[in-house]
Amino acid sequence: MKKSAFSQQKEAPEKNEFAEKDENEEEENEDEEKNDDKIIEEKKDDKEKKIHEDPFDYSDDEDEIEDKIADLNTIPNFFEIPKPVNQFKPPLPPGATSSDNPLLKKYAPLDWKTAFPTTYNICNDTLPIYISGEQGPNLVCLHGAGHSGLSFAPLALVNKNYRIISFDFRGHGYNTQTPSNDLSEKTLINDTIEVLNHVHEKYPDENLILIGHSMGGSIATKTCCQILKEEEKYKELYKKMQGLMVIDVVEGTAMDALPFMENIVNNRPERFNSIQKGIEYMYKSGTIKNIDSARISVPPLLREDVNKSGTKTYVFKTNLMESKPFWNEWFIGLTKAFLSCNIPKTLMLAGIERMDKDLTIAQMQGKYKLSILRNVGHIMHEDKPEEVMKVIKDFITTFRITAKETEMKPIIGKLGNQDPNQKVVVPLKYDKWNANK
Repeated sequence: MKKSAFSQQKEAPEKNEFAEKDENEEEENEDEEKNDDKIIEEKKDDKEKKIHEDPFDYSDDEDEIEDKIADLNTIPNFFEIPKPVNQFKPPLPPGATSSDNPLLKKYAPLDWKTAFPTTYNICNDTLPIYISGEQGPNLVCLHGAGHSGLSFAPLALVNKNYRIISFDFRGHGYNTQTPSNDLSEKTLINDTIEVLNHVHEKYPDENLILIGHSMGGSIATKTCCQILKEEEKYKELYKKMQGLMVIDVVEGTAMDALPFMENIVNNRPERFNSIQKGIEYMYKSGTIKNIDSARISVPPLLREDVNKSGTKTYVFKTNLMESKPFWNEWFIGLTKAFLSCNIPKTLMLAGIERMDKDLTIAQMQGKYKLSILRNVGHIMHEDKPEEVMKVIKDFITTFRITAKETEMKPIIGKLGNQDPNQKVVVPLKYDKWNANK
């Protein structure tokens, strides 16, 4: 008997819709896995290539940037689309090179004159002075080896209460004093006293606070010690000197680090293709942890030079290896000099482990104020200028240092946990502190 079409259809094996979907999904997953494996292999190859490339070379990104710009031009004109990068050329400070690559704009130099609107030279037009602020007390700042007075530009930008004055040591920044390689302790102290005498002539009634970083901290300490010991010779400076602040330098730690200093200096790049590359190196190497600070302070450290092939490059102005004969004398005797300065003083460090035995004992005896800053490098006034300025403000407030000498009255007594034999300068309105009454 012939079966009906209906019965034949009924007896035919039924197709499982879910099974078909699973098969399709498996095929799609297999394709996706193959694509993922291919992408991973491509990324692996790219990564291996980049290992051997210059980490500061962005030339490979230009095609990608142009493609992105082309994509931007296809967007409906609901808003104004930025001009292509190769048409955007912002003004740059002297010595900076323009670039079509937007990544280099991150390291473009910033004009330091924003921080120090007043600048001029003394000592027969050879020693540059940088001034910011309208009122005292005058914070005279001494930079470290290999840096310049513009290392304090970030501090000047956040300053609202005092006058900040910095300068370039010979052989550094824009200083043209000769001999430029004479960085002996005696010469640097004499140059510092020359600056202090000028500041006193310019602002005769205003008090002084010395602030020094690294090598500059040691020179500031020894300069202050010399002025206080020879009152008759430095009579006016003696009366105006009201405080000492030292940034991240301790004799013991510095002397222990000197054997490694030569390797550190020699491992720096000899030259850069542009100022931006110099800024990028100082930032990415961790020398300066604040990119905006680096964009201000690094350009004055570099000068134009021509390599063997005749290409214009940039090199460091200061040859630190030439200063090697003076490294020991910069720091020997620093602790003794610091503790012997009988004026209010503070030590700012990037870590408590940098303290040596003598400083630890003296700090426990209350002979100076200690401030520890966290998450900063050696150049803490560039890394976190706001925090350093807060320490400065607290120091001036704690010891009641005012702008002018006429507002002050020197006494011998004890203020807080200070050394009883330390000269403390107190405003007239706080005459109740006078221990002689």
